[in-house]
Amino acid sequence: MKKDSLIRRIVNRVKYILWSKTIFIRYVVEESVSLLKYNAYFRKDIDKEKIETELLIIAHSIEKGFSYRNPKETFAHDKIMTLIDKLKLYYSSFGDVDFLNQCCSIINFYIEVYRDNLNIKDIIDNYTSLVSMFDLKLENGGVAEINCEEICQQVKSIDYVSFIRSRHSYRYFRKEDVDILMIERALELAELTPTACNRQPQHVYILNGEKKDYLLDLQMGCKGFISEMHTVIYITINQKRYIKEWNQSYIDGGLYAMNLIYAFHSQGIGTIPLTTGAIDMSSRRKICKKLGIPMQEVPIMIIGIGYMENVARVNYSKRNSWKTYTQFLS
Repeated sequence: MKKDSLIRRIVNRVKYILWSKTIFIRYVVEESVSLLKYNAYFRKDIDKEKIETELLIIAHSIEKGFSYRNPKETFAHDKIMTLIDKLKLYYSSFGDVDFLNQCCSIINFYIEVYRDNLNIKDIIDNYTSLVSMFDLKLENGGVAEINCEEICQQVKSIDYVSFIRSRHSYRYFRKEDVDILMIERALELAELTPTACNRQPQHVYILNGEKKDYLLDLQMGCKGFISEMHTVIYITINQKRYIKEWNQSYIDGGLYAMNLIYAFHSQGIGTIPLTTGAIDMSSRRKICKKLGIPMQEVPIMIIGIGYMENVARVNYSKRNSWKTYTQFLS
């Protein structure tokens, strides 16, 4: 008996060591290599998207300064000069005018606000030199004043409590496909999702047929109802939109996914959020190859969508009270 017990302990120990090694390689080494390869902190001077990330962060830091209660007169002077110089290099290297318009709209707003201040003459001259290089099409940039009282009145007219409490996860749907216009409407609403420095790193793939089944097979958590989902949405986040910020992609991706789920719910479309936790690096490579997705995109969530049956069964899934996990600190 003692000998058998010792052998079992040795076998279990060996299994644990082998399992730990596998987990370490799959989830630590491979994810770290991916992070080092795609994060914008590394080799950011030669990669277009990584350069754009740095420019977006600088531009947003200028734009958000206008939303402070009392912005300092001609604040961010040096940042704007740096941004203009970097935009010139970007244009000479890549010539992406659409991206330039986004950043230039913020600089243009700054100049309009402080045009009469002699301290920004060098900014005006440098900016004029920049925009002479291409056909500028200004977008909204800077800040807009809103009436908060009107917003509060609008919000009070919405029965948000009923809206939140009426959302459920559905694992079977009617047979017909969701109208493409309703999908597009949900995507349009989800555009309003806040992201870090407004970097909007999300990519969305609408899948049907064989590609949908291939993705769900690798997801591994919905084998009992794959055939019920005629359309799924695969949400990924571009790692190149972050400088360090190792975990921010999952935060931005989660915000986007939840907003998209609510956007579908607002139109009476049923959803089921599916985790991508079982999609390791090996599965990611397979998915990227099958769907034509670059490896820099991190899987965030899969959302199954469909028209709800007139009567459906949903899990009760009791939620913990906020009192069990909330502290008020001062």
